[in-house]
Amino acid sequence: MLIPALAACAAGDSGARTWAGTRDTVAGVEIVRNPAAPLLTDGAVVAIDLWAVDGNVETAYAPVWERPSAVRASGGSVYVFDRMAGRVYRYSATDGTLLNTMGRKGGGPGEVAEPIAFAVRAGEIVIADGAAEMEVFDSVGTHIRSIRPNGMVFDVFPLDPDRLLLHLAQFTGASRWAILGPDGARRSLDPPDWTTAAPQDVPDCIRDATGGPMILRAHCSMLRVQFIRDDGTPEREITVDRAPEYSTEAELEAFADQARRDLSRLGAPPEQVERAIRDLAEQRRVKQILASVRRDSGTGHTWVWEQRSEHFGGGPATLHLFDDTGVYLARATFDRPWYDFDVAGYRIYALERDPETDLATLVAYRVPVPSVEIAGRQ
Repeated sequence: MLIPALAACAAGDSGARTWAGTRDTVAGVEIVRNPAAPLLTDGAVVAIDLWAVDGNVETAYAPVWERPSAVRASGGSVYVFDRMAGRVYRYSATDGTLLNTMGRKGGGPGEVAEPIAFAVRAGEIVIADGAAEMEVFDSVGTHIRSIRPNGMVFDVFPLDPDRLLLHLAQFTGASRWAILGPDGARRSLDPPDWTTAAPQDVPDCIRDATGGPMILRAHCSMLRVQFIRDDGTPEREITVDRAPEYSTEAELEAFADQARRDLSRLGAPPEQVERAIRDLAEQRRVKQILASVRRDSGTGHTWVWEQRSEHFGGGPATLHLFDDTGVYLARATFDRPWYDFDVAGYRIYALERDPETDLATLVAYRVPVPSVEIAGRQ
């Protein structure tokens, strides 16, 4: 496993560093505009691998992972969600020791028929069933209760200790977000518009997350993050002056060929396949290379995950790091693609993918981030 280099010290190590970005306020929203290059340059800080878990080897304590898709870190534990199995594995954040598992496929209490997403909040683990209820477990795997979300849930996020943000199927007249309170009451929430406009040819594709009571929205084609209060009001918008990337005709043709094979295997009529391919290829003329965003409430840092590749997301992972005021500090490039990641303090937990076999490994890194006094930051 390669040790990835994290972008570090700018010109010289002594004195305050100069930040070339700008801050202003537009319609009550703080706008932080960063230059294309991060403040810190390569070489001074490295991400150190701490431990790894290979879930592809059966043990006396756990079966082989079937299709792990998400990882979350909370309260000294790291949780891996196996979507195919409907199961969550809980590991020690210290050394990767398996502590327990929870959930399984099925239709009874504590079981999920169509597992689609999960969240960790205040010692509880929530598994969202795309077809029915959400199942709630405590940290040792005991089923506590079921929650009926009254809608098809695509994703679920913790929103402070006792609420959940639901990403719902978007039907006519329905909000894409809803906040679910501890009493089961659901409040619809409409995502706000971006404060600063994107180029007209860049589709508005979004990646959602939460950090404490704040909702985060990241653009999947532009290095841009919006921080939103729980009433739907934008508070801050961070941008980086980096142009969108456009796919070549060869890349689009390769994507269309693969999509055609995949859709045809599902038995779709040829005319529907070709119509779907045209629509998908049009969406991918601008590369969707930014996969997710995380904010660590302890440090205030925001991490944006970029998955670069000519194969639309299969290349090695890169993380872009912003400080608690929105300044673009650094980037870290890893040697493998990821399925997902999370952060806690100065640790990164990545669900890495072997590009040859597609098998996943859970890897923990320690990433010390230097304290930087920045000249020119208001």
